[in-house]
Amino acid sequence: MTQAINPPINTLPIARWSVDEYHRMISAGLLIDRRVELLNGVIVEMPPVEPIHEGRGDNAADHHPYPENIYLLIEIANSRPARDLKIKRQIYAREGIREYWVMDLEKDELRVFRDIEGEGDAADYQADITWASDTIQIQTFPDVVLSLSAMKHLANEP
Repeated sequence: MTQAINPPINTLPIARWSVDEYHRMISAGLLIDRRVELLNGVIVEMPPVEPIHEGRGDNAADHHPYPENIYLLIEIANSRPARDLKIKRQIYAREGIREYWVMDLEKDELRVFRDIEGEGDAADYQADITWASDTIQIQTFPDVVLSLSAMKHLANEP
């Protein structure tokens, strides 16, 4: 009797998707009712929507903003903070997102990433700060002062 040998799924090559291909899949309805996002060319499952994430598209244009349009990106992490602290951090640094914050609701802390050095896959944020004070300024707009307690309150609203 002959038995087929199947390689483990994680050793098979991965088909990478471009942003345009991902948006075409969305437009075609292929990802309807799926909670997914595109990370490094791979479509990955996302946790269920939390109230803080609802309504982001209210004032959106016909496309996501480009890196040069983003002065600050904040992730609210109540699950899978490792994805935000490692994978997304690398992606955002590589793409030139100037400032990236991760609000970890489980740890009740804010991680602030600033000052990109390097290019391409070697790019990374040189500043990795666990913010201790209640107020913080956006590096690009130092006159804008945000309250962490107010942000946490909004993130925890039902």
